[in-house]
Amino acid sequence: MALQDDIAHHGTKRVSRRLLKDAQITHAVLDLRRVALISAPAARTLVGSTRLLRERGGEVCFAHTHDNAQMAEVLHRAADGQRPELRLFPDTDRALEWCENQILGASRVASATACTRLEDFELFSGLDRPDLQALERLMSEASHPAGSTLLKSGATDDDRVFLLTEGMVSVLVETGPGHTQRVASLGPGMTFGEMTLLGQSTRTATVRADTAVKYRILKGADLDTLARQRPQLKITLLVKLASLLANKLKRANDLVAALAR
Repeated sequence: MALQDDIAHHGTKRVSRRLLKDAQITHAVLDLRRVALISAPAARTLVGSTRLLRERGGEVCFAHTHDNAQMAEVLHRAADGQRPELRLFPDTDRALEWCENQILGASRVASATACTRLEDFELFSGLDRPDLQALERLMSEASHPAGSTLLKSGATDDDRVFLLTEGMVSVLVETGPGHTQRVASLGPGMTFGEMTLLGQSTRTATVRADTAVKYRILKGADLDTLARQRPQLKITLLVKLASLLANKLKRANDLVAALAR
């Protein structure tokens, strides 16, 4: 939620009502980059919202406070020793990433169930048993500890498709020299690296293990060999892949639109 101009008490009351009205909101980021001044009553209202959201397990993060000492001081004074401290971040990206980490941490227990059946992966759902068995014979299995890099942005000549059976990974894109932004988090039953099936030879994102992971690997070259025996199988997979990519694009567009508000 982006705020602007000098913030007075009546303006923050509207913000507070919006944050607390929807019980489904657990984490929120207040973007203060366009705010020059914030009054003490307004700061107390915002800090009060953080307390109420924390009571239901959430958090309010304040972004772009590091370049405005007056604003940070007023917020800290309003908090009056609140523990834990206010969540202040130098920019929106880091505030959003922190929120995402908290949400993911809470959801990992629910996402911990291993997914081992090939038909439970959306890309392969609905395939006939003979096709599934033929695909399974092509696949190998691997595992990596937390912190490992499974895919590296810019890598070439890598035709692997990954099927995540256990653990969580993050998909990261470069936003500048030495900086990355997480664009997705994946768990058991999800796939990545599928663009190689469409002929993309260079990886456009890095995939890193957030936890210990296990996964299956399907090589594009092996699938091409199988397709000579079962041409309809590859056609079916490409149609399903196109549908999955269209859904991912829609979700990405929705996210961009939400962040731009």
